[in-house]
Amino acid sequence: MAISSVATQYKNFIYFVKLIDQIINSVNKILLLSFILNTNCAFLCNEMAASTLKMVNYLMSLYLSHIDGDEITPRQLQLIYQELRPQNSLSLRQIKAAVETVCLCSLCFKDEVFEVLKEMDRRYCILRDLEWEFHFLNRERRNSISSEDAMFLLKALHGDEATWIWQRFTSTRELQNSRVTLAEIEIFLCEPIVHV
Repeated sequence: MAISSVATQYKNFIYFVKLIDQIINSVNKILLLSFILNTNCAFLCNEMAASTLKMVNYLMSLYLSHIDGDEITPRQLQLIYQELRPQNSLSLRQIKAAVETVCLCSLCFKDEVFEVLKEMDRRYCILRDLEWEFHFLNRERRNSISSEDAMFLLKALHGDEATWIWQRFTSTRELQNSRVTLAEIEIFLCEPIVHV
């Protein structure tokens, strides 16, 4: 083999190594290894997901081991959430609603905590987006929006179910067509969408 051919192959090899290094920095290492080793990528991803879930469950059990009993109160969930995600905050009302959504009752058991935390994250993300929308609709800067704008937000999030949710919301109010604050309607806005 000619020296120039070896040099070219070496340059190509160095280029390939640099390219792999860039890929490692931007792509999941497991996917890259599966590509290089020519193995079944789906199998590796499933194995990684299963081991990640086992690790999360193990860490949650360690984290919850200092709590007596099997039940976790909404206030304890709020403290756990603040420790795990210090930049995020949710009202106690939202946390109670998350518990009722996941656990179908007002009690949360230790084995349900991870699912409740995921629901709390979902609610936080919705609220973060809704705050922007709410302030945009708050044209009068009164920290409240009209009932028509509130219904608009419900329809944007819940589609056909908005009317049913609106009826439930207005049944909790003394003045049904009065202006609406975000704190007042946030639970109804964050309800999960149920497809029947």
